[in-house]
Amino acid sequence: MDPVSELKSRLNITDVVRGYSTLVPQSNGTAKCVCPFHDDHHPSMIVDDRKGLAWCFACNTGGDIFGFVQKAENCSFSEAIHLLAEKAGLTLEKRAMPTQQQKDEKERLYDILEEATTFFQKQLVESKKAKKVLSERKLSDEILQKWRVGYAPDAGHSLEKHLLEKKYSHKEMLESGLLNTENRDKFRSRLMFPILNHLGRVCGFGGRYIGTSDKAPKYLNSPQTPVFNKSDILYGLHLSKDVIKEEGFAIVVEGYFDVLACHAAGIETAVAINGVAFTDQHARRLRRFAKTITFALDIDSAGQMATRKSAQIALKNGLKIELLTIPGGKDPDESLRQNKEEFLLALEKKEPGVEGLIARSFANRDPSLLEDKKKILDELLPIIHHLPRDIEKDHYLQHISQKLGTGTSVLSREMQELSRFEEVPVVRTPVRKTVTLLEYFLGMLLTFPSFLEDAKARFLDALLPIGRERSLYLQMKKITNQNNILEALEGEGEEKNAWKVLSLYAQDRIGTLPEKIQKEEYEKALQSLNRSLVLQKQRYLTQKMKESPTEANEILIQLNELNKILGKIHES
Repeated sequence: MDPVSELKSRLNITDVVRGYSTLVPQSNGTAKCVCPFHDDHHPSMIVDDRKGLAWCFACNTGGDIFGFVQKAENCSFSEAIHLLAEKAGLTLEKRAMPTQQQKDEKERLYDILEEATTFFQKQLVESKKAKKVLSERKLSDEILQKWRVGYAPDAGHSLEKHLLEKKYSHKEMLESGLLNTENRDKFRSRLMFPILNHLGRVCGFGGRYIGTSDKAPKYLNSPQTPVFNKSDILYGLHLSKDVIKEEGFAIVVEGYFDVLACHAAGIETAVAINGVAFTDQHARRLRRFAKTITFALDIDSAGQMATRKSAQIALKNGLKIELLTIPGGKDPDESLRQNKEEFLLALEKKEPGVEGLIARSFANRDPSLLEDKKKILDELLPIIHHLPRDIEKDHYLQHISQKLGTGTSVLSREMQELSRFEEVPVVRTPVRKTVTLLEYFLGMLLTFPSFLEDAKARFLDALLPIGRERSLYLQMKKITNQNNILEALEGEGEEKNAWKVLSLYAQDRIGTLPEKIQKEEYEKALQSLNRSLVLQKQRYLTQKMKESPTEANEILIQLNELNKILGKIHES
């Protein structure tokens, strides 16, 4: 059996979707969930094992197990097969590697980044200076190898020469972010941290400078490339996601060393934001695996500001938040090196996020002073504003009101003002695709065989214009075995999925209604469609009569017949 057929036999669509969103069973045998493809707050995606399909009618996105994973993971069909094979416990046979000409540009970028990773790892073995810096961080060889840490030498062309020998072009080196515009190595005299995407493929690098220049930036990341978007990538997620899903929470830290130190200490739910701001994309990606985020960012003023901003984004995206107060050191890496047991104890005592942020905001401030009151409110009201429920907002506003000695009505007015200045995205929610009456009618015929039998006798399909809907209906008329109309239809892939989507829509809309109401809905659609088709044909013939007067008599006969049909429709 080929891998595609084998995976279809081993995995159903609910097995796959369940890894991205919580499913709510429906009485008609389907399930619903919050759509992972748009900012969805109510279950908009319908999942049906019988059709092998998941589809969201709010953003018009979904697919079978392969199409769903491709969209969810932003990966190729081949990558989707490997991800699903891993989930199903299926070992795929190794196939001959495609030639360089057969690989697309994106694959070439992944290849060159993988080659660079191997190069940097070999350079680390030969660099006493780099190994000394890492030994001071108390990182074992096992951890360094697991995370594929390397070293970029100070020479300006060492990586370039190596990649040229491996038959990569300067254009590919530039596109992958490994060279600068002067055709020199972008990363020099740096500890190198390969950044792997959620599929486990190297897509970029972070470099920590260990040279002697005081002008070089301490950290340097890969630029934006076709395979690297730092606003979407979380360092370490490829190794942490399974543990995060099992534990139900993720620990978000600042940098690479923080992640390595956490994992070395057995804290395997840690991921890093790579020195950039926490984004909506980060939140949505973590939401697939966890309901709660524990923020363990630096304890300096910049880190605390980042924690507040990150908390707003997490809450806005439906995540719960917790805070870890880092003991001793400035960041998790330093704290773990100083006293691992103290850090683990602090992790056990992590505090609910909103309460912790309130406590931190009031610390070292005098709530009786107007300026301190304003600073406190400037920090806290944006966070309270993003809480999902009004009762939560009211609870915390009362709490802050008591601590400040200020009326809750004043705080409420202040918070309402925030919405006036809040940045509004260009597109907040996707535009819902309108399902036409004809598509809905065809969906009912695909779902309810008795309706199809009735339609064969009463539906005016001869008036249907040429198109895919007419083609579908004519196929349906020929089907004799109506136990599974969808399977009996000709067509593969996207075309057949399109018919399944129509059936899914009809099933979701009337599948759980009493049979009498289902029939009423069918009758209403049939009458409306027949009337619409007759009127459409009449308009066409009227226009044709104006353009071809010589055919007027023949056209009038047709119009008279159509009027009779229209009269019968009105009578019924």
